[in-house]
Amino acid sequence: MIRSTPQQRAILEYLQGSRAHPAADMIYEHVRQDLPKVSMGTIYRNLENLVRDGHITKLDMPGAQKRYDGDLRAHHHVRCDLCGTIADLFATEPTQLAKTAESETGFTIHGCQILFSGLCSSCQKQSAEA
Repeated sequence: MIRSTPQQRAILEYLQGSRAHPAADMIYEHVRQDLPKVSMGTIYRNLENLVRDGHITKLDMPGAQKRYDGDLRAHHHVRCDLCGTIADLFATEPTQLAKTAESETGFTIHGCQILFSGLCSSCQKQSAEA
């Protein structure tokens, strides 16, 4: 980070230490424990700046709040359809899919995010007990 504010540092530290893929409101609640005067607008603005500058990634999922990830290693995600829990999936990159995308579209592929959906083990257990 070339120039960072205390708010950006707090957001980035939280995201890099979290595996929860939090939404902006969760980030706000955490950051304001250390910076009580921070506003929600400041959180949103800094999240967008951190995404733009490549320090974090944004998970933009249809029908759900945007979530943020501080882990920049190549990986995909799995989301529970019931509770919304998101987990990281570190699997080999789908290189054949990327090659197909390039050949069929003429794009140069720089990255890929795949989101699997299903039921987490906790929701599976609750469904089985019901």
